Amino acid sequence: MGAAGAPLPTLLDQTKSPDADVRYMALHDLAASVQKAYVGQAFDARVEPALVSQVLTLLQDTHSDVKNLAVTTLGQLAPRVSGSRFATMTEALCAALRSDDEEERDIASMAIRAILKELTASERCADTTQALVNVLVPFLATQINENTHQTTALDVLNDALTLAPSHMATHQGSIAHVLLAHMASERSAVARRAIQGLAHLAALCMPATWVLITDRGLAGLSPPFHAETASVQLLQALAREAPVSIQAQAAIRVEQLHSVLQRADGHDETDELRETCLLTLQAMVAAGLDVQTRLVIAHMAQSALAYDPNAADDMDDMDDDDALDVSDDDDLAWRVRRAACRLLSELFSAPDAHELCAASPAISAALCERLREREEAVRLDALTALRLVWRACTDAPLDSHVLVEALRTWRSASAQAAALAALSELAERRMLATHDEPVVLSMALYALENDAHAASYIAALVLVRYMCCQALAMAQEAASRLAASLAHAVRSTNHRASVEALHTCEPFFANVGPTAPGPACTLVDAVLARCERADADASVHDAGLVALNTALRALGERAGERIPRMLAFINARLSLETTRTRCLQLVQSWTPEQVLGSFEPVQEFALTCLPLLADLAQRPATAVNALEALSTVSRMKPSHVHGVRDAVRHMVVHNLPAPDSPSLLPLLELVNRFSNLDQSWAEETLDALLPPLVPQLARMSSPSFNVLLDTMSFLTSSYEQLTVLFTALVHAWVAQSSELGMHGAQVYAKALSRVVTLLLSQAQRGNSGERLSMPTALDRVEALLHEPDTASQTLGYMTISEQVANLRNWPKAQAVFAQASASTVPGQAMAVTGLLIGSPACRAPFVQALANGDVGALRALRDPIKRSPYVFYSEEPTVWTSVMGPTFCAAAPDMTSECVAYMVWMDTQMKMGSEREFTLLHELMQRMTAPDACGRAVVLGALRAILPLDSTHDLDPALESCVPAILQRLSDEDVSVRQAAVMALRAYLQSRTALVLKALPPFLPSLYDLTRVRTELQRQVRMGPFTVMHDDGLDLRKNALETLGTLLDTPLARDVAPDVLACVVRALQDDDGVKLMGCLLAVHVADVAGEAVRRAIADLAPPLQAILARQVRDNATKQDMEKASEIDLAARRVVKRLAQLDPASPAMAELLERAATPSAVRRAA
Repeated sequence: MGAAGAPLPTLLDQTKSPDADVRYMALHDLAASVQKAYVGQAFDARVEPALVSQVLTLLQDTHSDVKNLAVTTLGQLAPRVSGSRFATMTEALCAALRSDDEEERDIASMAIRAILKELTASERCADTTQALVNVLVPFLATQINENTHQTTALDVLNDALTLAPSHMATHQGSIAHVLLAHMASERSAVARRAIQGLAHLAALCMPATWVLITDRGLAGLSPPFHAETASVQLLQALAREAPVSIQAQAAIRVEQLHSVLQRADGHDETDELRETCLLTLQAMVAAGLDVQTRLVIAHMAQSALAYDPNAADDMDDMDDDDALDVSDDDDLAWRVRRAACRLLSELFSAPDAHELCAASPAISAALCERLREREEAVRLDALTALRLVWRACTDAPLDSHVLVEALRTWRSASAQAAALAALSELAERRMLATHDEPVVLSMALYALENDAHAASYIAALVLVRYMCCQALAMAQEAASRLAASLAHAVRSTNHRASVEALHTCEPFFANVGPTAPGPACTLVDAVLARCERADADASVHDAGLVALNTALRALGERAGERIPRMLAFINARLSLETTRTRCLQLVQSWTPEQVLGSFEPVQEFALTCLPLLADLAQRPATAVNALEALSTVSRMKPSHVHGVRDAVRHMVVHNLPAPDSPSLLPLLELVNRFSNLDQSWAEETLDALLPPLVPQLARMSSPSFNVLLDTMSFLTSSYEQLTVLFTALVHAWVAQSSELGMHGAQVYAKALSRVVTLLLSQAQRGNSGERLSMPTALDRVEALLHEPDTASQTLGYMTISEQVANLRNWPKAQAVFAQASASTVPGQAMAVTGLLIGSPACRAPFVQALANGDVGALRALRDPIKRSPYVFYSEEPTVWTSVMGPTFCAAAPDMTSECVAYMVWMDTQMKMGSEREFTLLHELMQRMTAPDACGRAVVLGALRAILPLDSTHDLDPALESCVPAILQRLSDEDVSVRQAAVMALRAYLQSRTALVLKALPPFLPSLYDLTRVRTELQRQVRMGPFTVMHDDGLDLRKNALETLGTLLDTPLARDVAPDVLACVVRALQDDDGVKLMGCLLAVHVADVAGEAVRRAIADLAPPLQAILARQVRDNATKQDMEKASEIDLAARRVVKRLAQLDPASPAMAELLERAATPSAVRRAA
C-alpha cells in the first residue's frame, strides 16, 4: 500500500496485546493509517486478510472503547478492501446478527451502519453498496420472518433504508411485504420499528409500492377495522415522512380518523388511540391541507378538548376549589386534551391561519375552559394555542375576565411565566378590559415584589412595560409601588432582569413620571446608581441612557439636583466608543420643538459638548450622527449657531467627506441652512466646497446632489463665481465623459442648468455690472453644440432639455431644434423633447407635421407627451385629432396607443372632481366600434396603457364601464384586435382585478377559444428556395395562455381550473413555444387547484408522453436542440408535480416510467 502499508503489520501485532490500552492505541493508529488510504487503493495482498480478520476479532474485545473503535475502523476499511475481503466482512457481520448475545448483535448493527455511511459517502463505491444491500435485505427479511432477533434486524433494515435509499429500488416490494406483515405485531417494539421502516420506504418508493403500503397498511381504517391502532400509527408516520404523497388522500384519511375517534370508546386503550389520532392529524396539518379540511380538523380538536371520561357526575357536590379542576384524572385522558391543544397550535400557527377564523370564537372559548384544569401541561399548551388564535384572528371575541381569573390561580414558576407573557400580549393588543387592569397589574407587581423565578420576573417586567402604556390610569395610581419595584429590579444582580427593568423605565418615565415626579425621581436615582456600577456593560449603559433621556424630557426642572448628574453621565458616555452612538442619538433628539431642547441646563450642556461633537463629525464612524447632533445644537439657541457654523466651515475646508460618503448629506444640509442665514458666509464656503466636488458630482448620492443644487442658489450675487462654475462644470464633464456615461451627463446637465437659471435670474434683476440678457445665458449652452467633441455637444443638448421653463422666448430655439433633430449625438432626443415642451415656435411646425401624417413626428411626440402631457392637451388641441387618424393607427399602433393614453389621462385629471364629462375617454370608447381594425386595436392599447398612469386608481369608476367593451373584442373578426383585447384583459386582471371579475364570466368561452389553432390564420411564406408555414395566430395563443395564467391568481382560479386544463391539453400539442407555456401553466393549475388536475391526469398524460418520447432530427441545429431540451425539462417538471397529486394513478405510473428513462433530446443537446 505504499508508505501507509509499512507499519500495518506492526500495528496488527500490537492490537493483539493483552493490555487494553495498548490495543486501543494500536487500533487508533491503524484507523488513522487506513483513513489516509485512497478509496479504491488496494492494500498489500499479504496484509489485507490479516487486517480484516483482526478488526473483526476486535469487535468482540472485552474492552468497550476498543470495540467502539473497531466499529469505526471497520467502516473505514469497507470502501478500501477488495471484493473478497468485503464479502468476508459481510458474512461475519451477518453471523453476528444471528448471535444470541445481545451485545454482539448491537455491535454488528453498529458496524453495518458505519459501513453504509462510509460507502454512501463515496460515488466510487456504488457497486459495493449495492452488493451489500443485495446480501443484507434477503438475510434481514428471513430473520424478521423467522421471529428471531426481530428488533435488531428491523433496526439494521431501517438504517439501510435511511442511508442507502437509492440502492433499494429492486427490493422495495419484498421489504414492504415483510414490514406490513409485522406492523401489527403484538410486540410493540417490533410494530414500532416496522411502521418506522414503512414510513422511510414510502418516502422513496415507486407508485406501485406506495399503493401496496397504503392499501394494506391503512386497511385497518376501513371495515372490518382490524389492526386499527397500527394503521393510525402508520398514517402518522407517513404524514411525517411522505407529506406530499399523503396530501392527495388527505380528505378521506381525515374522515377515517374522525370515524376512529367516534369508535374509540370500544377500544381497550381508548386514550392512547385518541391521542395517536390527534397526533396523526397534527402531522397531516404540518404537511399542508386545504381550508375545508383544516376546518373539519379544527372542529375535531375542539371536541377532543372536552374529552374527560372521569368528569364528576354531580357537580353540585364540588367545593369551590374543586370547581377549578376539570376532573380527577387517574388515567391518560389529559394527554388527549394536550394533543388537541397542540393540534390547534399547529392549525393556527400556519401563515394562512386567518382562513380558520370562522371557527375561532368556539375554539377560544373551549381553550379558555382548559385553563382551569388540574394538569399543568394541558394548561400551558392550551394557553399557547389560545395566543396563536389571537394572532391569527385579531377580531376573535375574547372574555378577558375569564382568562385573567383563570391565569391568576397559576402558581408554578413556568405557569406564572407563561401567564404573565400571555397577559403582556393581551395588554399590547389592547384586549384587556378596564375592570381587569387592577388584577393584572397586581399580578405583575406580586411577581416583582416577591422575587419570582427569573422567567416570571422578566415576564412581569414586560407586562409592566405594556401596562405603563395601555393602562395609564392604573399605572399612575400605583406609581409608588411601580417605582419601588422597578428600582429593585434595576439593582438586580441578574443581568437580563436589570436590562429589562431599564427598558421598562422608559415608558414609566414617559407616561407615569409627569404625574408622579417623586417616585420617578427615586427611580432616576436607581438608574444612575446601576449605570455607574463597575459591573455595568454596554447593554446596561445603552438602556440606561435611553431611560435617563426620557426622564429628562418628562421631568425637566422637577428632576432638581439630579439633572447635573444625569448630564454628566451622558457626557462621560459620549467620550466612550461603546456608547458614543447612543449619546449622539440622544443629542439629536433634543430639538427646540421638544421641551428638552429649550431647557437651559441642556442648552449649556450641548454648548460644552460642541468641541467633542466637532471632532466626532470628522471621524467616518460617527460623522453622520455627530453632524445631525450639531444641527440640533445649532437650533437650540441662536448663540450656538456661530460655534456650529465654524465647525462646519472647518470641516468643509480641511476634511470634506468623499462624494459617496453618507456624512456628506448632513454636512451639505448644514451648509445650506447656514447659507440661508448669511450670504457672505455662503459665498466663502461655496468657494471652498465647489472646487473639490465639481469633478465628483456623478459619484454623489442623489439626495446630496439635490442639496448641493439648492445651495448653489446662494451664488446669485456673484456673476464671476457663476461663470467660473459654468466653465468648471463643462471641463469636469469633458474630462470624465468616457467613464461616466449618460448618468454622468444627466448629473452635469442638471448642475449646468442650475447655473444657467441663476444667470438668467441675475439678468432679470439687473444685478450684474455687465448687463445680461436671457439669450446671453442660453447662448453659452448653445455654443457647446458647436464644439468639435461629442461630450460637449451631449452636455449642451441635455442642458437645453433641463431648461424647459426658459425656452419660450429664446430666438435660437428653432435653429437648435432643427440641429438637434438632424443630429445623432447622444442627448439630442432629450433636447428635442425639451424644445417641443418649452418653445411654441418649435411646436408649430411639429404639430403641422403630425397633421400631415408624418410618422417620424409621431415617434418624436412620444417622449414629450410622456414628460408634459398638459402642454399638448391644453395648448395644442389639434394633436388629438391628428394622432387618432387612420395613418398613425395603421403605421405605428403601439406608439399611437401610448400617446393617446397620455392625452386621455390628462383630460381626466383636468376634469377630476368636477361634473364635466371625460370627453376624450368618451370619444375613445366610441371608436371601439370603428370599421377599421387598426383603430379598434389602438383603442384597446390605449385602455391598457392608461393603467400605469392612474397609479391612485382614481379612474376606476370610469374604466369599469369600459371593461365589457374590452371583453367583447375577444371575439373580434380581426386577429390583431383579438390580440390587443387579450393583452388589455391581462393588464386589467393584474392591476384592476375587481373591475374585471364581475363582467368576465360570460366572456370566458371566448378567451378559451383563443387558445385553439385556426387553420385560416396559417399561410405559406416563401423564404428563398424554401416554402414555410407561418401561423399568424401563434402570438395570440401565447398571449391567451399568459392571460389564463394571470386568471389563476384571482379568486376565480378554482372555478376556471377545469376549462384551463382543457386549454393546457391543447397547448401541449401545439407549437414548441406554446408547449413550453402549456407546461408552465399545468404546474400553475396544480398549485391552485390540485384536485382538478388530479382528475385530469388521464387527459394530460398522452401529450406529455409524446413530448418525453420526442426524437430530434439528425440535422437539427444547436438552437433547435436547446429548445427541445428546454421543453423536455419543462415536461418532466410537470410529471414531477403530477406525481405529488396522485402517484397511484395508472396513467401516472406510465408517465413516471417514461420520465425515468433518460431523454434522448437532452443527451443529444
